Amino acid sequence: MPLVSVILTTYNRPELLKETIISILDQTFQDFELIVVDNFSNYEFQELIDSFKSDKIIGFSNHNNNVIAVNRNYGLRHATGKYIAFCDDDDIWLHDKLEKQTNYISNFFNDNEPIVLHSNTILFGNNFSEKITAKKDIKVFNDFICDNSITFSTVMVTRTKDVEFIEAPHFRATEDYNLWVELVLKGYKFHLLKDPLIRYRVCSNSASASHRKYNSLRMIGVVIINILKHKPKKINNLKLFFRINLELLKYVYNNIRNK
Repeated sequence: MPLVSVILTTYNRPELLKETIISILDQTFQDFELIVVDNFSNYEFQELIDSFKSDKIIGFSNHNNNVIAVNRNYGLRHATGKYIAFCDDDDIWLHDKLEKQTNYISNFFNDNEPIVLHSNTILFGNNFSEKITAKKDIKVFNDFICDNSITFSTVMVTRTKDVEFIEAPHFRATEDYNLWVELVLKGYKFHLLKDPLIRYRVCSNSASASHRKYNSLRMIGVVIINILKHKPKKINNLKLFFRINLELLKYVYNNIRNK
């Protein structure tokens, strides 16, 4: 059984997928399996997987009905590792990502402590000057009220029954944010590794980009739903009040401007 299960979802981006897979297979830490879940792309997906001639890769095809959480959960059901690492099919891991994260775990945590590790990223893309993010460290629920400071493809998380994405369509593009909020409320320890561990491709056709217009409102919805569901004891009501009103004002302003 590998220490880490890497879950990679993909659809109709074979060239980008190749780059991503190569960056994962070239890791300095090699005790992992790579589970690739394809949403029935219009090319020979399995041929692409087989072309790597690697026994680390397991390829699946599964319809997700335009809800990416479905295929992320499909990958989770096939995972066998103690830890889960996620990746999107247009991001590129630096060669020592898994090594730095597994070393951090072994040096600072015990085996029974559920954790979420994430990191800064190198932003890159066409007509885009590369830069390194300055993510915030997440410690408590209130840290999530203002924004999502976690880049999906940097995450390594302890595999438990709690690690499951909500598949409701109205959570689209915020299903990962909802999971992080739920995990912090369930006692997971979040830690930021300040070194960038991936290259994050900035492009206009990503799932997050296509839904960005309404993402802030959806994120507020996630916060409120989790407050009602989990009833956290310490809520920064002032921060929540200002965030809700700010997003409503932005929404109204954008609608007026676009008329």
